Amino acid sequence: MKVDLVCMEDGAAGLVSDLDGGEFFSEKIGNMGIVPGASIKKITGHFMRGPVLIKVKDTEIAVGYGMAKKIIVEVD
Repeated sequence: MKVDLVCMEDGAAGLVSDLDGGEFFSEKIGNMGIVPGASIKKITGHFMRGPVLIKVKDTEIAVGYGMAKKIIVEVD
């Protein structure tokens, strides 16, 4: 099932399937290791459109709500 990062359940894991943004967005998020095919785990999301905390490889990253909506994940 494909969902954006915001809609993923806390603690869920999956593979990044698509980045729904422009070239600048893809480059910026790619520099953080978030690229199609990358394994990703959502640690927690914040209430009221706050940042989403994720784990990519061994690194925890906070991603803003708007960016998280553009990261599409194939959930395990």
